[in-house]
Amino acid sequence: STRWDLTAEAAHSLPRILHHKDQTGLAIQRAFVERIASYPRVKLLSAATAVDLLTVSHHSVEPLDVYKPPTCVGAYALDQASGDIFPILAKETILATGGLGRVFLHTTNPVGARGDGIAMAYRAGARCINMQYIQFHPTTLYHPSGRFLISEAMRGEGARLIDGHGREFMADYHPDGSLAPRDVVARGIHQMMLESGAPCAYLDISHKPADQIRERFPGIYAHCLKYGIDVTAEPIPVVPAAHYSCGGIAVDEWGRSSLHRLHAVGEVACSGLHGANRLASTSLLECLVWGTRAGAQAAACIARGETYYFPQIAAWRYEREPVDPALIAQDWLSIQQTMWNYVGLVRSAKRLNRAHEILRELSLEILRFYEKAEVTDAMVGLRNGIQTALVILLAAMECRQSRGCHYRID
Repeated sequence: STRWDLTAEAAHSLPRILHHKDQTGLAIQRAFVERIASYPRVKLLSAATAVDLLTVSHHSVEPLDVYKPPTCVGAYALDQASGDIFPILAKETILATGGLGRVFLHTTNPVGARGDGIAMAYRAGARCINMQYIQFHPTTLYHPSGRFLISEAMRGEGARLIDGHGREFMADYHPDGSLAPRDVVARGIHQMMLESGAPCAYLDISHKPADQIRERFPGIYAHCLKYGIDVTAEPIPVVPAAHYSCGGIAVDEWGRSSLHRLHAVGEVACSGLHGANRLASTSLLECLVWGTRAGAQAAACIARGETYYFPQIAAWRYEREPVDPALIAQDWLSIQQTMWNYVGLVRSAKRLNRAHEILRELSLEILRFYEKAEVTDAMVGLRNGIQTALVILLAAMECRQSRGCHYRID
């Protein structure tokens, strides 16, 4: 008979997480990419960037199409090598663009997590909800050479959060101590650092057998060792970082958005599954379930022989002003520092209002910059980043009570 290997993570009352060592997401991605590559009729555009969603009312050359119901018919895409921008028409479009953590100064997210899908959907008129609920992961590696996610499963397997003196400080903030919910632990570390002046906290699992640690957490062990940290013998320096958006494009149980023929799955979507504060490991499960259902729904619509209207799409109007990378870098730094300092783990009206003043002015400057500049992946990301940051900020300003991972001190 099959015996499931279940692990515990924070805020789960029992061990119930199916996993592949400490690299479950990577295992899913590998299987997915291998399967996709086996289909000869699927074309992968790995050196392309989605620029904007195409809608009948916004992008058709037919003037009367402005009166048609809002409908997504594909996307403009940028060929990163040639700089050409071309339309991709689609009967059904599914956004699976991931997260937005890069709008914060400290994040666990990869470089491409700029909020591209949120910004494109927002511009196209799709409904986005719960954008104030940004989850901060409490334990990322604190090292000058880069951030790295230290899985919550490590605490589930007995790792303890301690301060520089070896004291388990989380008991001061929650009866579950190191296994309290993510937002509580992240704020606890943040508060301990503020009060003590410490640059980080420490996660200690060295009391467990070394072979057991290496077997259960091979990725974390190898990555920390690269930075001179042997997790079997010493604690890991950790700090909180932006990790996951519980909000996103509002979708139903089939991944359908409010914009006709547009679906969304994964972190870019808000299915309601995560409420105001996601439980560990549920995002992977959501990707599998909603990804399967959205794909099945889109395929079923096409198989039913529905009538699809495809307008003639306006050609892209090119601007050729060279992009100054120093301007992009500085604008990103302004976005990230503002979001981290004022729209981060702990929020207040004063902080949010200050952020609004800064980001509103910056968004106008970036829009003027974008309208004249040559379109590159970096320019697309900057435009999407500032718009996503503003969507998060405005939602946080409207939500005046603390709830889930949206925490206000006022």
